[in-house]
Amino acid sequence: ILESYFVRIRTSYESALYKSMFHQSHEASLILNFNINFRETFNIEIINEALSNLTGYTEEELVGKSPRILFGPLTRDSTLLKIEDALKSKTNLVTELTCYKKSKEPFEAKITLSVIFEKESDPTFVLFNIEDISQQKQMEKNISKRMLFELGVSSTTQVLIQPNPTPHILSESLEDFLYFTEMDCVYLLQNIDSDSDIEYALHFEAKKNPDYLGYSNLLTNKLWTEESLQLWHKQLIDTEWISINVDM
Repeated sequence: ILESYFVRIRTSYESALYKSMFHQSHEASLILNFNINFRETFNIEIINEALSNLTGYTEEELVGKSPRILFGPLTRDSTLLKIEDALKSKTNLVTELTCYKKSKEPFEAKITLSVIFEKESDPTFVLFNIEDISQQKQMEKNISKRMLFELGVSSTTQVLIQPNPTPHILSESLEDFLYFTEMDCVYLLQNIDSDSDIEYALHFEAKKNPDYLGYSNLLTNKLWTEESLQLWHKQLIDTEWISINVDM
């Protein structure tokens, strides 16, 4: 009897400790009742304050609800099926998917799924940790875009510095440049020597959208001096490149 009493005391202490750890954790977490039919009958049993802060939902708004409330149009079905497969096999899982806040704002999340067993019995609960990785994904996207841009510039430059590249090679080079960058169009211009005027001839152009007009008419049909573009010309002569942002 005495041993049973101490076991109950220890069990009660551990339960209180785990509950305190769950609610005070900085990781957004929720606990679901175990059911392999994840998207239909899974119910949220409890959430912590960190999850409420992340999603904007209160505990009263989530408890008893399906976790579908945290998903939306951008949530991939393939990822939800991966979660279902993990639950059917009673295994833990780490994956990424798009979740939604109460405000309907989507965010990229890292999901850690942990199946909770009570001794040797079947699983009874599932612990979900949700980490907002939106900034990390945006940083990765920016790095990827920068690498592609630099690759496009490098490959095109290698062609342009070659002596007398053929028109076909120049055209392919410009198409590659558009592929690796987010430019809408790219032009290859040649300065026409003149004693009094600044004028450029258009040798090649490449556009992602055939209907995009860009600067084609401006660059070929008018003298740059008439458009007050002498500064562009001076910068090209002095520094060999220019970069500006223009609202079309």
